[in-house]
Amino acid sequence: MNQPPEPVRPAPPPSPGSGSSSRAPAIWAVAGGKGGVGRSLLVANMGIQMARLGKKVAVADLDFEGANLHTYLGIGTPSKTLEKLSAKPEEVSLASLLLDTSVSGLKLLSGSLSPLPQEQRGRILERFSRQAASLGVDQVLVDCGSGRGGEVLELFQRSGGGILVATPEPASVESVFLFMESFLEKTLQGALSADEQEKLDIARCLDEGSSEGLSSFRSALERLRSEGETALVERVLKTLDPIRLSLILNQVRGDADSEIAPVLQSGLEKYFGLEMTSLGCVEYDLSVLQAVQKRKPLSQQYPNSPATQGIERAVSALIAPYRTQEKRPLPLHRSLGEVDHYRMLELAPGASSREIQLGYQILKRAYDPENTFRHPLLSNSQIERIASQLESAYRTLIFLETRTEYDRKLVSQGVLRPEQVKSPETEGSGSSRATAPSVPESVTALPVSARDDAARAPAKEQAKPVQPAVPGDGLPVTGASLRKHREEKKLTLETIVEKTKIRPAILEALEEDRFADLPEPVFLRGFLRQLALCLGLDPTVVCREYMRRLEPETPEEEARPR
Repeated sequence: MNQPPEPVRPAPPPSPGSGSSSRAPAIWAVAGGKGGVGRSLLVANMGIQMARLGKKVAVADLDFEGANLHTYLGIGTPSKTLEKLSAKPEEVSLASLLLDTSVSGLKLLSGSLSPLPQEQRGRILERFSRQAASLGVDQVLVDCGSGRGGEVLELFQRSGGGILVATPEPASVESVFLFMESFLEKTLQGALSADEQEKLDIARCLDEGSSEGLSSFRSALERLRSEGETALVERVLKTLDPIRLSLILNQVRGDADSEIAPVLQSGLEKYFGLEMTSLGCVEYDLSVLQAVQKRKPLSQQYPNSPATQGIERAVSALIAPYRTQEKRPLPLHRSLGEVDHYRMLELAPGASSREIQLGYQILKRAYDPENTFRHPLLSNSQIERIASQLESAYRTLIFLETRTEYDRKLVSQGVLRPEQVKSPETEGSGSSRATAPSVPESVTALPVSARDDAARAPAKEQAKPVQPAVPGDGLPVTGASLRKHREEKKLTLETIVEKTKIRPAILEALEEDRFADLPEPVFLRGFLRQLALCLGLDPTVVCREYMRRLEPETPEEEARPR
């Protein structure tokens, strides 16, 4: 059996005061499966932002079809490139090819500017992978190039941490799913025997009698489990467990575009059984084009532009959680049928009814067979299977009566702790029937027990507790009201930071109404929506009411009839 190449594992960043040369760097391969998604620009500017955080960083251009990372860093024709690494016999070290940049702490390993034969490419990949750990830096960002070619997949496989870049367009989303298909095939080639690979291929072709598409990778493993192929399944899990994936959604133009990030995250988990962390969205920004035309680094030329700030947030999200979070078992370890309703809807057990509705609405659109943002190889029966499970989970959790019963069941199974069981007091409205959430037509508006209670409406109405006022619903949306609501929910700032990836300084300025310290409106709107969702508030109302205080109405607007 062939052995897969030994991956270069990312190491935790050096602790304060330690020399970076004493431990291996964190190595992040950046790919996207498609050209034109802004991968090289992101690599260059993420390197700049990491260096500004005090890290020693190297960015490596291993795009054999179009190396241009030096251009995004404002460097002319590089004096030396990775082509020297292909000399036979080996003549130079990887460290000797590092080029200085205009940013302190940031080095460049420039790619070859001329086409290279396959043999030379192979030597460069092998020597880069072998020597990358001895570069004497904290972080290495690798521009893998576009497409799903052998070199791109091998670099992504060898790296312990892969970052996928996509744009909110159907073709880009399809490319990410197809890239993951090729990546899994490449990764398992060296770990499985020919017989085992054939069993896996057959399992993927058996789509419940349908010939229109493949079974998802996760469904195929479920089938193999049911057929007693335990050893094969365990070998697959052991091979894929070290994989860590992150996502950056680039060129985002609005809230509708930003919803593509959770769609991709959900698809990676439900189709492939893999977990992917979103590093956030980078807005579409004309400053990018202007910086490229001037051959200047975006982060230096336009440090306060929306795109630069989005990249800064992505870097913070990439580095900060990595220091504190442990690697969790892949969702692939469990079949979809074993996933509880909260995980199915990708919600925390304490989620409010509003959070359940918002989460369900996004996922329902994502798993609509007519949706263009979907895996292109899967059949409609695969999509409909997941959509049916989402519907069942939503039916159970949206009503307090059925949710409480379900929570108690999870407590008895050890999935939830007793204090996590939902009750009328924690919901804050007294009853899910009292809030009367708007429910999609495909879901029964009230369970039978609730309709029976409706027959005694006059008595019930008198007994209903008064729903407490919250920001945007009975209270004005101010920094003070948002802070008070957060404290009432017993959420610390640290918890909000962890959930939303919003910097503490921004949250503090927001809660203290220090408008001068808040980011540009285009970013603030996104932060307000994230904060509102985290607090269980209506994001549209919170965003509109808070922004209204920053943007006074013009005389024409004031005179307009209400």
